[in-house]
Amino acid sequence: MITVSMLLQVATFEVMCFS
Repeated sequence: MITVSMLLQVATFEVMCFS
């Protein structure tokens, strides 16, 4: 299963890509 840490990591990655 996807853990909260993985979700946070993906969210941070997306923010860095879109900023």
